[in-house]
Amino acid sequence: MISPYLIWSLNKFIIYVTFFIFCLVSNLVLGANDKLVNLQFTRVVEQALQNDYDLKIAEQDIKISKAQHNEIRAELWPKLYLRAYSDYTSDLTTDQAEVVVIGDQVFGDESKFQTATTLKLNYLIFDSGLWNDKQNFYEKEILKQKLNKQIIAQQLKIQILELYKNIWLNFEALSTQKKLLVYKQESADFYQRLYKAGKISKLKVADAKIDLKNSTLETMYLKEKLKDQLQELAIYTGENYHTSQILVQGFTDISADSTKLLNRPDIPLEITQRVDYKKMETEIAKKRLELEMLQKGNKLKINLEGEYLYYAADYTSLRRAWANFLPKTWVIRMTATYPLFQGFAESAQAEKIKMETKKWQLKKEKLFWETKLFYQTLVNKIAQNKKTLQHNQKKYLELSKKAYMLARLKKYKLIEKVNLWEQKMGIEQMLLEQKKLIIKTQADLLKYFLFLEG
Repeated sequence: MISPYLIWSLNKFIIYVTFFIFCLVSNLVLGANDKLVNLQFTRVVEQALQNDYDLKIAEQDIKISKAQHNEIRAELWPKLYLRAYSDYTSDLTTDQAEVVVIGDQVFGDESKFQTATTLKLNYLIFDSGLWNDKQNFYEKEILKQKLNKQIIAQQLKIQILELYKNIWLNFEALSTQKKLLVYKQESADFYQRLYKAGKISKLKVADAKIDLKNSTLETMYLKEKLKDQLQELAIYTGENYHTSQILVQGFTDISADSTKLLNRPDIPLEITQRVDYKKMETEIAKKRLELEMLQKGNKLKINLEGEYLYYAADYTSLRRAWANFLPKTWVIRMTATYPLFQGFAESAQAEKIKMETKKWQLKKEKLFWETKLFYQTLVNKIAQNKKTLQHNQKKYLELSKKAYMLARLKKYKLIEKVNLWEQKMGIEQMLLEQKKLIIKTQADLLKYFLFLEG
């Protein structure tokens, strides 16, 4: 018989083992959730491009254009048609009548069974160059759809760039705010101790607490803002992000060294490399081809046609008619078609195409002007940012020297801690402004190069 003590020991052991397993699993789950995610711009863009439905639709438009192009190529091949019928014709007249043939349908002067099969051939020999223009037109259409896809990808990249820039700015602001919060908490505690010692008034403590409260509220606001931005980014990438588990990386696409960005000797102005510029050039070329097709569509066309007819008839039975099924006639003809007058539709259509061509030319000129303006604004902004950064760098050096001096004075207890903390907070805020300026400059440069992406 098992003793009660042994049973109690076993139960206790099982409870310990169960608790240990629970703790182990919990740590694994929490560890997986607390994994730090390196947010990289290139990776984010890749995920957004993979998930974007507009790009998938654009890919289908390219395939549709290629199918239309193949359809035009098929016009160059000869066309063969086969038609067969069997019927019973009942003559309702008593007078003599001649045999009438309409197409491959034969109408006689007596009631009878009849059957016929016709093989037809149609081949385009000459169309004044219309087929070549159609071929070129749909090649331009395929190019246009490919450029459309590139434009969609370009616009998506710019949207991600703007969102990523705001996330990065907010991430740096939150990181700095957390540091400032530590200093302000220490300041508030320090003032509280001084007040209890009777060295300062309660008003100074109240001001420190208000400053701490405002800093806490600002930290909470930045966290919520970053959370909303990450949720928006998750819509594009399909990933889950947490504000406490991300580390935002820089725009490595431009340069690993941010200072080099502000020392570019020259930024290229390549308007002709813009995707939307190429699309407008393609649209203008399409309109010119459309006008040529309209003109050549009203010129001489020559076709080769052929027919081969099998025919049989019987007065009593369809089966006997099939038994007598023999070649009846064959025809080869060449037809030439030249439209002489079709009203004034052609001139109206030509005028419409010319106006549409002019519209695309004006759009191209507008794009040239917009790109030039954006370019000049970018160059001026980078020049201004460079001056601001140089000024801030000097100011930062002065603040650093002052902080070093205050630290030495604090060491010899010649000043209070709070003076040193205030100086350090000023340095942190100055560094944040420097980072923001560099981030915005990088984003502007990357946006410009995305505009020129071919």
